[in-house]
Amino acid sequence: MRFITMDPNDIVTSWNKGAERIFGYLAGEIIGKPVAILVPAELREARELESISRRFKSQGAVYSHQTERITKDGRRIQVIFTRTAIRDDSGQIVGSSSVVKDVTSYRSLEKQLADAEHLATLGELSAGLAHEIKNPLAGIKGAMDIIRHSLPASDKKQEILGDVIHAVNRIDKIVRDLLNYAKPKPAAHGSIDLPGLVHRIVAIAGSTAKRGSIPIQVCQLSPIPEFTGDETQLEQVLLNLLLNAQHAIAAGGHIEVVLDYDREAATVRMEVRDDGPRHSRVDPGENLSALFFHARGRRGTGSGHVS
Repeated sequence: MRFITMDPNDIVTSWNKGAERIFGYLAGEIIGKPVAILVPAELREARELESISRRFKSQGAVYSHQTERITKDGRRIQVIFTRTAIRDDSGQIVGSSSVVKDVTSYRSLEKQLADAEHLATLGELSAGLAHEIKNPLAGIKGAMDIIRHSLPASDKKQEILGDVIHAVNRIDKIVRDLLNYAKPKPAAHGSIDLPGLVHRIVAIAGSTAKRGSIPIQVCQLSPIPEFTGDETQLEQVLLNLLLNAQHAIAAGGHIEVVLDYDREAATVRMEVRDDGPRHSRVDPGENLSALFFHARGRRGTGSGHVS
């Protein structure tokens, strides 16, 4: 049990081991100090303690109050506490006692469940959108096939049209994945020729009209063996990183895809580099996908790494 007692001026008078475990303060460090040191600055400014005190004085108790508190090391935790009056023999309130429960993990679970519901809704919307995209996409692919077959085999446009058809097939695969969103399936593992994949995606990214002035170079530091993986997902990751890099730098900048193979670790490394602005230090709790896949305008991070 996490048990705290206070005098009528909200000065801590006792502090048990349970309270020490939650908040990090030893009894000797906090007894005699105002309980306000546990309250976040914005709640102090909102005069939360005064509001609790008014309820306590008018009702003689405060039940199951949910709020946020600060631990000794600066962490914010979610707590629920019940505060009841301590009375003397004449019935006068001479203090109060609080039983506190740390519910941070429960609140985190609730947030995860809410996020899951949100993702389920997004899945339904994505499926509807995918249906709207699929039919015109089939028309585009059919038209490209007809044009390609009408050209001589030696025509240089054959390679360009081949890249376009490959990109359309990749979009079609993404659309089908959206349709299967509510029923996830295992990755489609197959043999991957990484240098070939990289050159293909670099050609697609480099052909973007508005960014054509930004060169994308491929630097292969060692022979890259074929390996097993999901080619479509790897293509999507690389294209996203390249687009992110294009957003991060101005015209005349430089983008490089570096490939390397570590024989001892049996690890293939693919790295996207550019001379755009770097992002600040990432908080461990931050969603990294937001850095790499949700860039808008000139907000690229200027980095990327897949291994």
